[in-house]
Amino acid sequence: MIVSLKWLREYVEIPLAVEELAHGLTMAGVEVEGVQERGGSLEGVITARVEAVGPHPGADRLSLCKVTDGREAFQVVCGAPNVRAGLVVPLALPGARLPSGVTLKEARIRGQLSKGMLCSQRELDLGEDASGIWILPSEAPLGIPLAEALDLEDVALELGVTPNRGDCLSMLGVAREVAAICRTRLNHPPLEVEEEGPPVETLSSVEIQDPQGCPRYAARVVEGVRIGPSPSWLARRLEAVGLRSINNIVDVTNFIMMEMGQPLHAFDYDRLREHRIVVRLAREGERFSTLDGVERALYDDTLMICDGAGPVAIAGVMGGLDSEITDGTTRVLIESACFNPRSIRRTGKKLGLRTESAFRFERSVDPEGTVRALDRAARLMREVGGGAVAQGRLDEYPGMAPRVEIPLRVDRTNRFLGTDLSQGEMSDLLESIELKVESVDHRRLRVTVPSFRPDLAREVDLMEEVARLAGYDRIPVTYPKGDVFAMPDDPHRRMREEIKDALQGFGYHELLTYSFISRKALDDLRLPPDDPRLKPVEILNPLSEEQAVMRTSLIPGLLQTLAYNFHRQNENPRLFELSKAFLPRCDESKDAKPAGGGKVEARGRETRDKGRANGDFLSPLAPRPSPHVFGFLPDERYFLVGAASGRRRAQTLYARDEEVDYTDVKGVVERLLDFFHPREVRFASEPLPPYMDPAAAACVLVQGENAGTLGRLHPKVAEGFDLKKEVWLFELDFEKLFAGRGEPPLFRSMARFPAVTRDLALVMDESVPVQDIVDFINEGKELFLRRIEVFDLYQSPRLGAGKKSVGYRLTYRAEDRSLTDEEINDIHANLTRKVMEAFNAVPR
Repeated sequence: MIVSLKWLREYVEIPLAVEELAHGLTMAGVEVEGVQERGGSLEGVITARVEAVGPHPGADRLSLCKVTDGREAFQVVCGAPNVRAGLVVPLALPGARLPSGVTLKEARIRGQLSKGMLCSQRELDLGEDASGIWILPSEAPLGIPLAEALDLEDVALELGVTPNRGDCLSMLGVAREVAAICRTRLNHPPLEVEEEGPPVETLSSVEIQDPQGCPRYAARVVEGVRIGPSPSWLARRLEAVGLRSINNIVDVTNFIMMEMGQPLHAFDYDRLREHRIVVRLAREGERFSTLDGVERALYDDTLMICDGAGPVAIAGVMGGLDSEITDGTTRVLIESACFNPRSIRRTGKKLGLRTESAFRFERSVDPEGTVRALDRAARLMREVGGGAVAQGRLDEYPGMAPRVEIPLRVDRTNRFLGTDLSQGEMSDLLESIELKVESVDHRRLRVTVPSFRPDLAREVDLMEEVARLAGYDRIPVTYPKGDVFAMPDDPHRRMREEIKDALQGFGYHELLTYSFISRKALDDLRLPPDDPRLKPVEILNPLSEEQAVMRTSLIPGLLQTLAYNFHRQNENPRLFELSKAFLPRCDESKDAKPAGGGKVEARGRETRDKGRANGDFLSPLAPRPSPHVFGFLPDERYFLVGAASGRRRAQTLYARDEEVDYTDVKGVVERLLDFFHPREVRFASEPLPPYMDPAAAACVLVQGENAGTLGRLHPKVAEGFDLKKEVWLFELDFEKLFAGRGEPPLFRSMARFPAVTRDLALVMDESVPVQDIVDFINEGKELFLRRIEVFDLYQSPRLGAGKKSVGYRLTYRAEDRSLTDEEINDIHANLTRKVMEAFNAVPR
């Protein structure tokens, strides 16, 4: 936004220097990005009169001109075709530096001395006309600087207006801010209109078919206008803010847009079919030729201004060729409307059109200001174009919005800002920008927000206004303070950290994988169709098909990361993840089936993965979107998964070259379970999830409840995830283990009496689980039995078909004495007999 300081002074008294004004505006939130003086580049260019014009003796197309500044005469060689005696023109004398950077000197042109140059508008960078010399008004005084004669001396302020301050995209809006800064009064331009024509209702009508896209549409009709050049004051005002003068009627609409921030459009009334206006949405595929001569295909959400037969303008963006103002226009319909900012922004983006009017509509214009701008335009058109203004105006306002009232607490404002302003000071500051302020009591104000400030909607917005108007330099420097206290201990978080530390001690590396995965990754786990994990929460706006649903298991991410490492020659990975899975909640209806089918929308993006949590393995970076849930909340549960593959020891200098097997992951799980102090832990072969290999896997039963699984990954699942090596993994339901955790063991003194061990080696059917015998012995609750361990498992054809040999080591101890061999032998023999009878086993 370019602001002419000379134009600005017409609305407000400015006692500040330019530098002080720029600083004040910037500190008030209206940043001044640049200050440029106008007219200074015309030094050495004066007004002069052409006294005589004669032919050049050495050139047919050049003339010898005698030019005077009222005191001295100069001979100038000129090639302009429109030069003639009696004209007042701009004369650049020797030493003048033109805007192009050229410095003039006396010169001989074809043998004739030229003591200057008669200039065109383009040569002085004051217009586009380069066809001849610039003919100035005949009453212009001679011999004075051109900038002074044309009143061109000015200062242009370039403002950086934020999107929420559409009110500052006008001279009056900036003047309002200046008046508040300088504590002066804002002078509004006159709006009274002399109406001489017929009633406007007899000439035209307005119909709004889309009140959401067009909350208000007003119009006036001016008859008998004469199209021609704009008066110099109007043209200079537009040029001062970077706009080109077109003709007197169009220039008025541009002038009002820059003055009041309300874009207007002038239609040739006689070219409007049926002389009426209809505001509607375009039809899909409808085509329309805009003022720039381009035929455009419209969309069904494009708001159009139409006459009785078809479109005449794209609402708020650009008018059409068929209704533009021409030299033959005599009657004008002036449009002043308010359009939905989102609609204009969407239309401009789709059609690739960026105009000054769309720029303002996108940032919201004042719906209450449409009529004021309309009256101002009608008054100026009558002034510069003649004609008669029709009586009354057309004003359709179906979307009238109530005024916003916001309470403002004085004490809270001072605490928020760190100031000590009185209620009266706050009231004066807010009234200085034309907010209506009423006192409720000695501690509260009620502020009515004008329609030109839609950005003020909350109490904190008013506090910001108070701060910037009072001056940020009045806000004292303070330091935040607060009570320091320790957060209460979170056992859940502490347990998670302890588990992670333990796994890192076992040589595992932590990873963080995507919270969003693909449906295919879940299908590759070979889950049954009724498994609730196959009903994940869907993402409404997925970044890709690979992130289409929220994960219901951590296994896919773990296996994908394993494949990522295998493909990059990390042959011996040890990985784990302790994080959330998002399970569908179960409907508490009679069927109690998983609800599933929820949807979430990704809003924002959390921090990326840790990547290489340790230098020994690679992990793809994964964005972690934070879901915003619409009508569905998944069951967020922590799970712990881990995997190992390759060699048991990467370096085998002092050890055998062994591969990871079942015992490695089982040992890790047994150690992890100790953190939860379970009363009973068993490992069973049923029921196993389908992604585990039943030949080398087990379920983890804690207090008889399934809390996880461990073992070898099923070969078909490994194939689906492109895993070329054998993978051993474990999966534990952290929430279930944490909820069922037991009390930590108390201190127990060391045994005073020695223990006695006996071995029990039995040959039994191959189908008998090893654990069943352990359970049978424990159920017998032998008085002195303290521990049972499996120390041998042997299979050989010599044992017989379908037979195996298992060796158990039993430890006996008494708390009050030393057991004798006779006692132990009797106890052990009796226990052996019971086991053999129960399992049809024989001693080996």
